Amino acid sequence: MRRVVLLILVVGLLTAACTSGGEQAFVAAPSPGATIAPDFTVATIDGDTFTLSSALRSRPVVINFWASWCPPCREEMPDLNEVSQTTAGVQFIGVAIGDTPDAATSYAREIGITYPIGVDTTGTIAGAYAVNALPQTWLVDSNGEVVRTIRGAITKDVLRDLIRQDLGVDS
Repeated sequence: MRRVVLLILVVGLLTAACTSGGEQAFVAAPSPGATIAPDFTVATIDGDTFTLSSALRSRPVVINFWASWCPPCREEMPDLNEVSQTTAGVQFIGVAIGDTPDAATSYAREIGITYPIGVDTTGTIAGAYAVNALPQTWLVDSNGEVVRTIRGAITKDVLRDLIRQDLGVDS
C-alpha cells in the first residue's frame, strides 16, 4: 500500500512538473562538492538488468529520467539516442518514471532507442535522485560523482558539449 501511495505521489508531481516543449533546459553548473550518485539496479525492457555501479567500472554514465507521456521527453529522446551512438566512451541509461512498462517499451521501440531503458515502477530510483520534473539528465563521472544535472529537454549539441566538458569524453 505504501508503494502505491508513493508511486501515485511521484506521478502526480511529475505530471505537474513536466516542462513544456517550448522551455529551455535548465543546465545546472557543475558542483565542486559533487555528490555520489545513488546506486540502483533496474530491469531493462530487453530483459536484462542495468546496475549503475557495474556500468561505472568501465566509463561515465548519462542517466536520463523520462516518461512516454511527457512531450519534452519525447522530443529529446532521438537526440539522446544519436549522442549515445556516437559517444563510445559513455554509457547511457534511460529510466522511465511514472510510466507503465508497456507504454515506455512501446515508445522506446517506436523511435529505435539503442541504449538500455528501464522502468522505475516503484518510484524508488526517482526518489533516490529527488526527480521532481521531467525530463532530467544526470552526468555521472567514472568515480560515481554527479557532475551535472539538466532539468528540461536537452539538444544533442548541448549534450555533446557537456559530455566533453564535464566527463572529458569526445563524441
